[in-house]
Amino acid sequence: MRHTRLPFRLALFLFLVLSVAACDLSDSDAGSARPDVVVGNGGNFSDQNGSVSLVDREAGTVTSGADLGGFVQGLEVHEGRLHVLINTFSEGRVDVFERQNGALERVGQWTGLTAPRDVAFFEGLAYVTGFVFGAPGSVQIVDPETGAVQGDVSVGEVPEGILAVDSGLLVANNGVLGAGRTLSHIRAADQSVTSIQVPCDGPRDLARVPGERIVVVCTGKTVFNDDFSAVLEQTGGRLLLLDGRSFDILGEADLPEQAGSANGTATLAAAPASDEVFVTLTDGSIQSASVNGLASGLLSVRIVPDAADGVTGTSGVAYDADRDVLLVGRLARAAGGGFPDFTAAGELHEVTRTGAVTSRFTVGPAPSAVALF
Repeated sequence: MRHTRLPFRLALFLFLVLSVAACDLSDSDAGSARPDVVVGNGGNFSDQNGSVSLVDREAGTVTSGADLGGFVQGLEVHEGRLHVLINTFSEGRVDVFERQNGALERVGQWTGLTAPRDVAFFEGLAYVTGFVFGAPGSVQIVDPETGAVQGDVSVGEVPEGILAVDSGLLVANNGVLGAGRTLSHIRAADQSVTSIQVPCDGPRDLARVPGERIVVVCTGKTVFNDDFSAVLEQTGGRLLLLDGRSFDILGEADLPEQAGSANGTATLAAAPASDEVFVTLTDGSIQSASVNGLASGLLSVRIVPDAADGVTGTSGVAYDADRDVLLVGRLARAAGGGFPDFTAAGELHEVTRTGAVTSRFTVGPAPSAVALF
């Protein structure tokens, strides 16, 4: 088995740029029908071999698509279509898929994008966050039907999550290694931008929750010495609850660890039906929080997925409300230790609130995002 070992500086850069049929490995359980799951397989960034796997949990099968020629950064489902965000060594793109005859078929492609990190839709247009290392971040405006880029808006440094709000878009500016402390509000009417200060390091992911409120995940920041050989400072992650119109802070709570995933992808899954969110932490655990609890500064249960042979970490999470389970991407464990092997097949796990793993499915290398579709 081949393992990719990168110099620390290159690995740090890739973290910022990131920032075959198989079978069910467990007995299928009885109960209500389980919707299909799509897993974005990031792949090994240096190999540019990301892909998408479609998991039929009822049949116990996984169908993986072709090599997409880049790192699969994220997934977004909108109006019956799956949008796959792809980062490459040059320009990035978004591939658009539909379900046709039980399979995923590509029906569109948006090109000319700058390292797409997240996408949101507002009044018929798509807004895509992206950044170039060492330069200000931007949001590119795309016609989702043609894929044509219609313009861009400058925001903060290293923009990550983006969310449609009543008046336009809200962007989380993570900053270099979590040093950012702002959100950017883009007013759709005239594309003017207002910077909003937040009391946490590294705002990264955003979700709308019931009661016209917004949850913000802040990763925390890490400061290295000049040659990156030692950590000088590190702050913890935090959750914020904002009013969805004024963006005033309604509640906040410190996370027990920094928020993060095993390969630098999104950390947040929202469960509107139960008024809660789930956040992946850098130690592989998942923190839950109810919206009402967060308003009082309280967190809920911290979920630690059971240890499983051959896998490590978490990357990508979604919530299945019908079965009350988390769907969690887990990376292959390298033979030489507890760190990920980005070249080997990972797994999708169904995880209960107690951390029990009830089903395992083999997917592609280095899962990065999970979505119900």
